[in-house]
Amino acid sequence: MHSLELLTLAYECESSLGKSLDLHEMAREFLKVFLKKTTALYGVLLSYSNQENIGVVEEKGKESFYALVTDHLPKHAGKFEIVSVAEDSLTYHMLYLPLDNHILILVYNEHLHMDIRTIANIFYSLRPKIDLGINACLEHQRMMELNQYLLKQKKVFKTQAERFQAILDQTPSIAVQGYNSEGELIYWNKASETLYGYTREEALGTQCGDLLIPEMMQEQMRVSFHKWVKDGIKIMPEEFVLKDKYGEDVYVYAQRVLIETGDGKQEIYCLQIDLKYIKTTEAKLKKSEAKLLAAQQIAKLGNWEWNLKTNEMLWSDEVFRIYGEKPQSFVPDYKKFSTYITPEDRTKILKATVQAKKTGKIQRIEHKIKRKDGSIRYLLSSGKGIFDNEGSFTSIIGTVQDMTDQKRVENMLEQRAQIIEQIHDSVIIMDLKGYILEWNNTSAFNLGYSAEEMIDKHISILFTKNNKRFLFKVFKRLKQQGVLRTEIELQDKNGKHFYGNLLLSFLKNDKGERNSIIAYVENITQRKNAEGELRKQKNLMEYRAYHDELTGLPNRSYFLEELERTLNRVRHSKGLGALLFIDMDHFKEINDSLGHSHGDRVLKVISKRLIEAFRKSDFVARFGGDEFTTILENVKDINSVISKVQQLMEILNAPITINEQRHYITFSIGIALFPNDGETAEELLKNSDASMYKAKEMGRNTYVFYKQDLTRKAFERVLLATDLRQALKDHSFEIYYQPQVNAVTGRLIGMEGLIRWKHETKGILYPSQFILAAEENGMIIEIDRWMMHEGIAQVSRWYKQGLNPGVLSLNLSIKQLQTKDFIGILKQTLLENGCNPEWLELEITESQIMENPEYTIGILQQISDLGIKLAIDDFGTGYSSLSYLKRLPIDKLKIDQSFVRDIPTDKDDMAIVETIIALSKSLKLEIIAEGVENEAQRDFLIEHDCLNIQGFYYSQPVSGKEMRRLLKHPKTFI
Repeated sequence: MHSLELLTLAYECESSLGKSLDLHEMAREFLKVFLKKTTALYGVLLSYSNQENIGVVEEKGKESFYALVTDHLPKHAGKFEIVSVAEDSLTYHMLYLPLDNHILILVYNEHLHMDIRTIANIFYSLRPKIDLGINACLEHQRMMELNQYLLKQKKVFKTQAERFQAILDQTPSIAVQGYNSEGELIYWNKASETLYGYTREEALGTQCGDLLIPEMMQEQMRVSFHKWVKDGIKIMPEEFVLKDKYGEDVYVYAQRVLIETGDGKQEIYCLQIDLKYIKTTEAKLKKSEAKLLAAQQIAKLGNWEWNLKTNEMLWSDEVFRIYGEKPQSFVPDYKKFSTYITPEDRTKILKATVQAKKTGKIQRIEHKIKRKDGSIRYLLSSGKGIFDNEGSFTSIIGTVQDMTDQKRVENMLEQRAQIIEQIHDSVIIMDLKGYILEWNNTSAFNLGYSAEEMIDKHISILFTKNNKRFLFKVFKRLKQQGVLRTEIELQDKNGKHFYGNLLLSFLKNDKGERNSIIAYVENITQRKNAEGELRKQKNLMEYRAYHDELTGLPNRSYFLEELERTLNRVRHSKGLGALLFIDMDHFKEINDSLGHSHGDRVLKVISKRLIEAFRKSDFVARFGGDEFTTILENVKDINSVISKVQQLMEILNAPITINEQRHYITFSIGIALFPNDGETAEELLKNSDASMYKAKEMGRNTYVFYKQDLTRKAFERVLLATDLRQALKDHSFEIYYQPQVNAVTGRLIGMEGLIRWKHETKGILYPSQFILAAEENGMIIEIDRWMMHEGIAQVSRWYKQGLNPGVLSLNLSIKQLQTKDFIGILKQTLLENGCNPEWLELEITESQIMENPEYTIGILQQISDLGIKLAIDDFGTGYSSLSYLKRLPIDKLKIDQSFVRDIPTDKDDMAIVETIIALSKSLKLEIIAEGVENEAQRDFLIEHDCLNIQGFYYSQPVSGKEMRRLLKHPKTFI
């Protein structure tokens, strides 16, 4: 190889640009320019950055050249790139390498020589052209990079816009609406749907204000909107009261933003935050503040602050009141404060202040103040020192509470403790389980046990064996009532029994919780013995004065007094009562033929039968001779009186056998109702006696009401019972159906089956005209079973015909429910007719359930287990217990029509209906109202969430034929 001449040039470049240059092209252009200026090269290495020689190579091989270059390169540099150019039969080579902050260029050939200075001058003369080429290259590179950057940013912006759109749609707490410059709604996010109830489809395209702005503000809002768009007036954020889809107020905080879209158009976006939570919180905060002030006033507790640098003080209103001053009537300071402190307590205040500074802990002291009026108050003050950042003791904050009343109570309790020790009654304090905690001196004296013997012992030690079970009942009643007074037999240490007047009550802690029991025991043995003796004598005298000696029944005097008392009660309750005057027919013949002794035995039998025939609440007396009287109080109606008298006639007419002598005795009974037939005892006796004689005139062995029309009704009732039996045989009954409707949808949800009697002479009879008679003579069971069989068969046929009658509701009497074979008959009827139990609902009245609730619950549970729904009919008219109601397996409550009838004029009925609806919700029961006759009643029920309705407003009861026509051509009830 010939001698090697080389040139190394280093061209500085910006680090950020050098990495992006098209270095290969740049090197080629530089080499061409350089060769036009020189034909010989001298081997040299130049650093362009400082123009210093860093090495010379002469007549050396290529390997040495590379080694020299490599020694001066950074360790992290890459490999050379080589560019070759042929010029005048010579080949020039340029090697270039991009470094961190410059480009290293090496030029060489293998033949020519040139001194270093000539090479350098040639290079410097070429520098402007080199710079120009490189700058053009750099500028082109920048434009390419800028174009790439803009394309990338455009993608980023599009992605960000889509992301922002998704964020707005998914942000649940900010409602966003967008409008164009014409006020048309163009954007509506999901939060807006939630807040206002309108879907996006409903909202888009509407005009500004049409959906949300109250009507009276809409025009003003449109003017403001267009003014803002036209003039660019910025609207500050503010609170609004808007309207949702359902007309409810929506409180929001709104910010409006005007946006240029880039095509010369404008859009307005409204961002809204629901203030419901904030408004609720503000209301709660105000309420809490008011409660705090009230609590401070109730507790007589005030708060204060004392600035130790200025000696100024801040007092709450209650502090002023505690010191006997009008709230905020002056600016307090320590000097003013000290005038209230009694002289002996001023030292306490100063010591507490020193301790607060020294320990940094809360200090509490009790002290007295003297008000302007001279009264002394006892206070409890608490304070804590406040230190600044530099540790200086700057102030004290604290509270003050008026403890005067507590002090008085403490003094009173101390006095009472002394009284308890000195009282003449035994005073015993126990824990809630009956273990003795305190035992006063009188207890030790009266009962023989010392305090040491009784503390921690159970109170049962004082009770006799026979009364230990009674002790459990005493504690149970005390727990229920809170206070209990009773008389009880106790025993002392020696086992001696005595009577005690026992008073028990609870003691409570400062939280109002029961924590112990206090018992007062007075020994009343002597008094009880004396009272017992007097009572025996008195009772004997009273009994003889008010009772018949032969029969033991109340006598005439007792009867007359009781009649007066009963009249007063009935007047007060506005109820109904009956007086029965009962006379034995032909009793004189028994006395005359068989003797008075035999007659007396007959009278005793009759007396016993009378007692057994009536309720305990009824009053039976021997009026004299063979005459008896009975007072029936709180009778339901005339029909119940007739039923009772008929039962009595059957009982009294039964034969009486005495000394193998059988007697068939009949009775004549006169009946007077009160207050209808007389307002005084004298009037009632006269009228009932007259009615009794009227019965005798009619042939005896009968009863007569004082008024003839009542007697006529009694006979009609007997005839009605006969007709009922014939009606069952003749199939004279028919079921009518009254629709039950969902008042919101207007759709039929079911129907109630109501019985009608097609009487051959009286026409159509309603249940109120014959059901009571059926219940009294026992035919209600047969009628109920016919009704159940026909109703189940009919609803099954409708379903099989493809109709949809909903649920059939049938009334169920308690007598039917009490039959042993009822469940079996019900199952068999369902099976025979292919009736799905879900098609059936049975109704039973509230009053019938309460006749025997425990038994009824068991039977109803069996019905419910079959899948049949149960409803309480006429709810609200009985006296059912809530505890029983919760246990009943019922599905529905039916509001009685008596409460619906006077809505909306009767506020009491409206309140009762609201209460029944609320009760059904709390018990998770369905609710339906019957007897709805007008729109006002319907609207009231809907407003209070009773949606199922039955009544003439929708339809009267219709025949089965008419109901089938309605089912075949369904209609919406409006």
